[in-house]
Amino acid sequence: MRSTLDEVLATLGDLETYVQSIDPVNTALAAIEDPIIRGYLTIRRQLDGAAFIVVLYAAFEKFVEELVWSHTELTSAAIKYDELADALRTKHMAQSASLLVKGRLGEGRYAKLTPVDAIANLHQCVSGGQPYQLNRYAVLHHDNNLRPATVKDIFSLTGVLNINELVRDDASLMQWSLKVVGASGPVPPGSIERRLNDIVDLRNETSHTGVASGQVLGWAEMQDHVEFMKAYCRALYAVVAGDYLDRAYILKSGASTALGEFIEGPYHQHGGAVVIHKPACRTYIGQPVIGKSDNRVGWWGAIQEIRIDNKPVSAVEAGDPAATLGLRVNFKLTKSTQLYLLPAKDDAVWS
Repeated sequence: MRSTLDEVLATLGDLETYVQSIDPVNTALAAIEDPIIRGYLTIRRQLDGAAFIVVLYAAFEKFVEELVWSHTELTSAAIKYDELADALRTKHMAQSASLLVKGRLGEGRYAKLTPVDAIANLHQCVSGGQPYQLNRYAVLHHDNNLRPATVKDIFSLTGVLNINELVRDDASLMQWSLKVVGASGPVPPGSIERRLNDIVDLRNETSHTGVASGQVLGWAEMQDHVEFMKAYCRALYAVVAGDYLDRAYILKSGASTALGEFIEGPYHQHGGAVVIHKPACRTYIGQPVIGKSDNRVGWWGAIQEIRIDNKPVSAVEAGDPAATLGLRVNFKLTKSTQLYLLPAKDDAVWS
């Protein structure tokens, strides 16, 4: 799951480098006293914009599909097929059948899924076999462009509800909104919808005309689209990864250790510091920890410091006689944050 975010951020970083090269390259070309080269500049600017918007949307679409699939694979592995959401099972059945009818399996984008594989997977699912394998392309199928409503629907099928509302108070999107709009606090829903719809509209115009109906995107506009997309992808990942951690380690009995109410704190110097009752498990520096507030996992990281009687220690064993511990984690805490210790890092989320 984490690799999905890393991949899209790398692609957007490359796209940003490309955007930053456009003006210098065009300026250098404009300085050449050659009418043929100068005649190319307008179409070059149009094609720069066309290439940019196509790559931007393609990176976003791939990211959403990979994130949906990662979340679906991870969560479905822990439950039986008939325990999946009804809407997901219905879509999986209908789209698996559609893929078989269309006869495109085993070729093109479906090269890794043969008809035999699709049927075998479907039979394993409906017969109650364990483990079972969902047909990826049946889960990810969508007829519409990834506008806000479609983004909401595709994640809702995996159990991540109201994602458009949840991303509004993500730190990355709020920082973007503060920079662009100048407003602090949760991002207005209209801001996200307008930005995403603008990108989809430009992509569709480019696909139909080749040069976005003659519109020339400037360097600043392209940079703004990249910055929004980086923040939006980070926000989507934070919500989806938090949902996975909640299911895998908090809602699942015995998968984590709850640290209970804070005795003192939180104090916010160098992260979040609190005093807690000593947990019944071994506690050590570097141990993964997740934070939940308002019924949502919004933070995860690691223990940075442990103190007993205000003296730093590297670990505390389960049988240690200390009654309380001072802990510092590498993310911000509030009075309402509930902390949970994990036995080890989950590579699906931690980089």
